[in-house]
Amino acid sequence: MITPELKERFQEDGAVVLRSVFSDYWIEMVQRGIEKNLEKPSKYAEWLNTGENTGTYFNDYCNWKKIPEFQEFVEHSPAAEIAGNLMECEVCSIWMPVDPIPLDSTLRLVRGSHQWGWFKPRKFATENDYLPQILPDSYDSIPVEEIDSGKHYILEWSIEPGDCVVFHMRTIHGAAGNSSSTHQRRVLATRWLGDDASLAVRPWEVSPPLEAVFENPPSIEQLPTIWRLQK
Repeated sequence: MITPELKERFQEDGAVVLRSVFSDYWIEMVQRGIEKNLEKPSKYAEWLNTGENTGTYFNDYCNWKKIPEFQEFVEHSPAAEIAGNLMECEVCSIWMPVDPIPLDSTLRLVRGSHQWGWFKPRKFATENDYLPQILPDSYDSIPVEEIDSGKHYILEWSIEPGDCVVFHMRTIHGAAGNSSSTHQRRVLATRWLGDDASLAVRPWEVSPPLEAVFENPPSIEQLPTIWRLQK
């Protein structure tokens, strides 16, 4: 499934697309989990709506231990093996849609941007930077004008259920709104850490908050080991 060429591309580009890696069993499992999440969102859920007669954007965090279908996916689907074989260490995200995603509303990633360093994250609702509470000049803003002008190569793929995009967490990414009035864009995004991961302080209020993930005091050892490379 994960070839040496694919691993090299992931390391160089910061993102790859994998085709037909999740069976109908896992697609349907995640669909049920998303429906449960929508019916009973957590206190970290966010609903965004730009006005009347428009669609609604919903996201929620840290539900994999609360929704059995998500926990089953995390612990037993191919996701952990995919992440572990691709990244070996460090951190990555798996973006797994359960609906067909056309090119005009797919995830877009700036190739190689995971090697640029650290940037201030941007808020979904306002597209403004997170405001640093300390050290305001220690992180740059994302070079949006450069990206929009076409200066940097954009990775983007149309996606079918069963496919996924795997990307390094530092890869700059985003997506346009779903322009369809008839088709949903339901996605489960999972975050995966290598055994060299550590907790770090950021000069803004992080999202999700640490208390959503860790007991106090937070430590990386509280996270479960889902998969190990067999040597």
